[in-house]
Amino acid sequence: PMLIITADRPYENRDTGANQAVDQIKLYSSSYVRWFRDIPPPTDDIPVSVALSDANHAVKMAIQQRGPVHLNVQFRENLAPDGGDIRNDNRVDSIVKFNGFRFTDVPNFYRWSHSGEQWTKTFTENPVMNQGILGNGACEIANLILQSERGIIVTGNLRQQAGKEMEVEIDAIADFAQKIGFPIFAGIQSGNLRGRSPAVVPYAEHLLKHPWVSKNIEPDLILQIGHPLISTEIPNMIRRCIRGTETSESEGVCSHVLIHPHHSQERSDPDFTVTHRVSADIAPFLSSTLSALETMTDTLSTACGSDLATLTLLGRIVGTKIPSIIDKASTKVTSTLVSQEPSSTTLTEPQVVLKLSDYFSGSNTSIPFYISNSMPVRDAEFFLYPKRMFGMGAVSVNRGASGIDGIFSSAEGFAEANGAHTMLLIGDLAALHDIGSLHSLPKTQTKSANRSPLTSVVVNNDGGGIFSFLPIAQHGRDVNFEEFWGTPTNSFSFERAAEAFGVSYKSAGSSDDFKVALDASIYQGESTILEAKVVKRDANVRVHKEITVQVNEYISAILDEATKKQQQVRQHLPIKIFSSNDLKSTNDNFDKTLLLIHGWMGDKTEWDDSALTLTKLMPSNWSIISIDLCGHGEAPPIVQGLQKVIRPLQRIRTSGTGSQDKSFSSEYTIDSVAQYVMHSLAVDHGIDKIHAVAGYSLGGRVAMAMNRLCLASTYNGPKLITDHTKMILLSTNPGLMSGSTEVVTSEILRKVNSDRSKRMKSDERIATIMRTLSKRADLCGIKSSNEHELWNEFLDSWYNSPIWGDIKIRNPSSYRKMIEKRLDSVCSRAEDLAVILEGCSPAVGTNLEWKFMKPSNVLVINGKLDEKYSRLSTAWKELQEDLRTVSVENTGHAILTETPSFVAEQIAD
Repeated sequence: PMLIITADRPYENRDTGANQAVDQIKLYSSSYVRWFRDIPPPTDDIPVSVALSDANHAVKMAIQQRGPVHLNVQFRENLAPDGGDIRNDNRVDSIVKFNGFRFTDVPNFYRWSHSGEQWTKTFTENPVMNQGILGNGACEIANLILQSERGIIVTGNLRQQAGKEMEVEIDAIADFAQKIGFPIFAGIQSGNLRGRSPAVVPYAEHLLKHPWVSKNIEPDLILQIGHPLISTEIPNMIRRCIRGTETSESEGVCSHVLIHPHHSQERSDPDFTVTHRVSADIAPFLSSTLSALETMTDTLSTACGSDLATLTLLGRIVGTKIPSIIDKASTKVTSTLVSQEPSSTTLTEPQVVLKLSDYFSGSNTSIPFYISNSMPVRDAEFFLYPKRMFGMGAVSVNRGASGIDGIFSSAEGFAEANGAHTMLLIGDLAALHDIGSLHSLPKTQTKSANRSPLTSVVVNNDGGGIFSFLPIAQHGRDVNFEEFWGTPTNSFSFERAAEAFGVSYKSAGSSDDFKVALDASIYQGESTILEAKVVKRDANVRVHKEITVQVNEYISAILDEATKKQQQVRQHLPIKIFSSNDLKSTNDNFDKTLLLIHGWMGDKTEWDDSALTLTKLMPSNWSIISIDLCGHGEAPPIVQGLQKVIRPLQRIRTSGTGSQDKSFSSEYTIDSVAQYVMHSLAVDHGIDKIHAVAGYSLGGRVAMAMNRLCLASTYNGPKLITDHTKMILLSTNPGLMSGSTEVVTSEILRKVNSDRSKRMKSDERIATIMRTLSKRADLCGIKSSNEHELWNEFLDSWYNSPIWGDIKIRNPSSYRKMIEKRLDSVCSRAEDLAVILEGCSPAVGTNLEWKFMKPSNVLVINGKLDEKYSRLSTAWKELQEDLRTVSVENTGHAILTETPSFVAEQIAD
């Protein structure tokens, strides 16, 4: 490897006879030089990132290509960026001006200048040649994924493996996103991901156009798969996030990883933001990265994930409104046109793409889709999100240099390669540039030559519509905009062109007519020109702007509603009333009340089996009631669905060690939950006194907190617990057993604090896992087997604790029953359960609940196999002899599930 750096005179001195100016462009033979770059003179008009990227790429080429690389650097007087007059330049204001801050104010510079790392780390991976050995690139990217809390995947044009179907890459990306828990921003070039992978953020371009969303999304890791991108908003987001500052340093600087099978001298980094470049075939590299992750962590599903996964929810919500917004915006603009000219077309370009999306969603036949550059590909990027992907086959865009030449020819080749009836979306100007290519698709030869038909949707807006979005359109006649930019095609007849080439022709000027014509064009099974006569270019601009305004207003309304719901809502807790006439939801004239409180992850139905026995054993004057605790069962949500969406955008971290969101947990402590229970029973259900309480696990601790609160003179809420209330505590932690009169020494205090800290960390870890899995479940879309698989693993780990006494092996039927109920609970309420776990952790608040209990009123029931809680009850019994305890043989912590009838008998006694 060799790096050759030559100094040269600037452009204006070349080929003019100037001194020391010789032709140094590609001075050395291309037979030897692996890469050449002519670098312009230093100026703050060209940012430092260009030079740094050039240097990085030059070194990479020299090493990888094993040969010399030539950098020819131009210099302009005064050579160094010193202020003052410019030598040999007598023009007005010929003074050197160089702003070093402007020169270095670019994405990635802060990270590079403060880290001492390469401008771009480069990895070339070949798993086949490496015989399955994980390369450095896979391990590096795996490590970034594990460190990330707000990662996203961005997909562009996917360069497929030789001899492999594109489906291989699509399936690999969809599987990869699900396994690492990252949302996908899928460009239309990889459009098969849309509708196929629930991890895709629908209508991502619209979300990123919303100022507040765009400002607050701030990913910390961007995995870009494929190049280039068509989106304008996603590169803007990447540039903002990569631009490191002193302010953002404390939060970590974003990394931009590009995974793309580069050609030998290719550099796919137009904005100079890529921090890690991986040159490898996509599917094998993603597989290697997953293997690396699995070697780095015990459980992949809980080790990584992204707070931004909830953006899929926001996209789905917005997606339900997009069709009506498109039609409403179109009507608003076209109604004015029709009032001026009744015969005006009412079809708009977004409506064309919307109808195509609807067609693909409903079709039972897979149709390959080819998209032209200019407005068609931009509109497809914005609006083409089929609800299901079976109707849309392979997707392709002849991006090239974003030109509009040869689109018909390319589409015909694409159709032949797929061997199926293919659809093309093309603008009128692009169609006119390649109209002669229709000669290869005459209707009379389609079947006889066994050629694949091509349905070409020609969007006729009378010229080059995309230029009307540019600032130059505002100058109109001053720059001859119509002639040189608009290039109208109104004198051309696509109907006659179709007739001349023997191709079927249809047209439509309204949304409804277009749908009918599209269905007919595909149904007839022959090559067709379907001319979509849309509104003129200036009206098209107004339609797009109106759509953006309405979408932004809708997103703002969603965010406002979510913000309002973050205010704590009074918890109306549902109850279930049991009577001797089996399980009922009605209440008769009872004069005594037994309250049943379930444990964590349970609900009021947890007591059904025991309650059935209780109704037979208890006197008829007893009202037996079970209640849903906050965050459980049918209780009002703590974390609303919309709140899940906006919390990551509010920079409230919901994953990662020490960074959990405590805004909800601090409101749902054991005391506040106990108060909610008593308030709801008194106010919502008219109960003024509780004569007995049976609480299981968390429910037992809530019952003890209710007792303590009712004894306190400072508590002003409903006092439903009295000195005579009976307490039945099942598998309940009574607190620290330090003795009623024992002096708390510094050693005891240290041990207590240490135990509380360990328990808090454990509960926080479990809550973090639950939030991570909840976000992964969001990526699954609708309830699915994938979601159950995620939670099954979590529950299996949870019930593997010693306190359960090997229930899975010892009592499989009870275990299966419990798991089925818990699955329903965690799938629907994981975020709420995490809040309760943290807020009601035994490590929070008082740890001496037992001291406030009247032992003669208390019955403690534990499973004998639950050694931890059995020891606690034994210690309590030693301190308070009046306490009654029962130990259930061959049973663990789940005594309510394993021995419901026995529990009922003990309560009734």
